[in-house]
Amino acid sequence: MGGNPVGTNAEITSALLGDNAKQLRLDLPGGSSVNASGELCDPWSTPWFFHQLSATKMELRSAGPDRKLYTPDDFVR
Repeated sequence: MGGNPVGTNAEITSALLGDNAKQLRLDLPGGSSVNASGELCDPWSTPWFFHQLSATKMELRSAGPDRKLYTPDDFVR
């Protein structure tokens, strides 16, 4: 849609699920879920970390099984 959604995890998740100008819904990463706060969570129920790299690139990071960001078991997309 020309750029990355911006905001909190819940705001970005809402945009990915269709709350955007084109009402376009994107597939969520495999094993992900949405928690009661509307946040996109990894398979370990930890909210994904969204890191905008540029206007068109975003890094999506799972804290992994240890549930701590920036440790060797993190999964990055």
